[in-house]
Amino acid sequence: MFESVKLKTSNRVEYKNAENIENFRSSGPVTADIFMSIIALFIGVAFVYVADQDLSSIVFAVFFAMFGMSTVVLLKGNKYEFRAFILSYSICVLILGFSLNYSLAYFDMLMSTIDSNKFINIIADSNRTLEELRYVVDATLPALIWKYLADFRSMLNIGDGGPAVYVLLNSTLIGFTSVFITKIANELFVGDEKRIKLAGTIFSLCGMGWLFGSLLIRDSYALLLNTLGVWVIVKVLVTPNVKNLILALIVCSLSASFMWYVREKAFYLFFMFAFMAIGLWYLKSKFSPAKVILLLFMMIVAILAFDQISSHTSMATDATSEESEKYTAGSSSQARSDSLGASLVVNQPLPVRLIVGSAYVLIFPIPIWGYFQLGLPEYFIIKGLHGVFMILMMPLVIYSSIKLFKRGPRKDQLSTARFFVFFYFLVTVMLVGVTTLETRHHGQFLSAFIILAAMPTVQTQLERGLLKKIRISWFGLIAFGHVIWFLLRFR
Repeated sequence: MFESVKLKTSNRVEYKNAENIENFRSSGPVTADIFMSIIALFIGVAFVYVADQDLSSIVFAVFFAMFGMSTVVLLKGNKYEFRAFILSYSICVLILGFSLNYSLAYFDMLMSTIDSNKFINIIADSNRTLEELRYVVDATLPALIWKYLADFRSMLNIGDGGPAVYVLLNSTLIGFTSVFITKIANELFVGDEKRIKLAGTIFSLCGMGWLFGSLLIRDSYALLLNTLGVWVIVKVLVTPNVKNLILALIVCSLSASFMWYVREKAFYLFFMFAFMAIGLWYLKSKFSPAKVILLLFMMIVAILAFDQISSHTSMATDATSEESEKYTAGSSSQARSDSLGASLVVNQPLPVRLIVGSAYVLIFPIPIWGYFQLGLPEYFIIKGLHGVFMILMMPLVIYSSIKLFKRGPRKDQLSTARFFVFFYFLVTVMLVGVTTLETRHHGQFLSAFIILAAMPTVQTQLERGLLKKIRISWFGLIAFGHVIWFLLRFR
């Protein structure tokens, strides 16, 4: 049923340098970008040391950089995967250095985010097993890994036990996430070096990646696990053979199992996305009894998963105000500036919230300057930077989506895989839009957004005109949102 499929020649014609794919895969690193990334890494490490005065921060920053780059090489990653790791890792370390010094200056502590300090306390006095930690914190796997890292540092007798070392591991996970996003791009863009490189660049500039990689929070684990799931599903959709199917089953099973100990409710989403991929693959092909049986099985799995997601939706909706209060403690000015969300989204009925909430997740925060206030925790400032990133990138995502539907679904693997990425993006935005409305929760699914942002090839005058119209409409919508905020704020 899953026979080996070679990509048709017609699928490769639209891409440049497609005939050199094998040479491209084995080519060396991009020297200039690597050099600039290493400079950023050294600057970031220097800022980290200025803040925490902990020698172990320097040692582990270099160790994780070497470990990450060596792993990419051992896994036979191409030059853009190598570049993606060191670029994202270095920027996260740089942001970490800035965050530590900022928090120290304004709050007289290295980390002002509530979750970060909660994890620091758990690491300091916890000798519990993975199962025992579940009674203390829901992010049990990250807490246990950080605890092992703390024990390893104590065994080496390096440094003073500062928290930056744990965040450096998060930065490493963001680096690996960038590698797998580049791998997804490599599958979908078939030798188009410009777009493959662009995917890694866009992710390295993503504020949510900075947030996950520069603060002591669990989301870097969730993002990496979800990205691994997208990668193997795209891989099997592009080349549906037995080898890739087995790889997808193993990776998705392991990722879902680990996710149970990172963000428990997200465990069930792996089943839903697998069902979605099978459905798309099924719809592009002719009917057969085997496919009908397989689709029926996947529908049953999806129904079971949906039951769990529905209960999660109810719980998350009840918890929305609690989460908001927790993260905005001591930040009343931020809470006032975010009144648009409370007024237009939170109290709406579910059908309206599905639409308005999804838009809110993509446009957040309004006003865009609401989080750029000295004295707010670094958590909010980085989220504000992510808001700017989303506003700038969203026209490219809209353009990619329009071009996908104009081209229409075709009976080829690339088309199916690209539609999967689009629907993955759409479904995850809606899930967050009807539940927590927390952009941090949407951040764990950002791989599809990054791929769609890197997808456009704007070559003709007609295509440039379409992108221009999309940008004008999108920025007009942003301006309209700010007008509504102004009217609500000063009514």
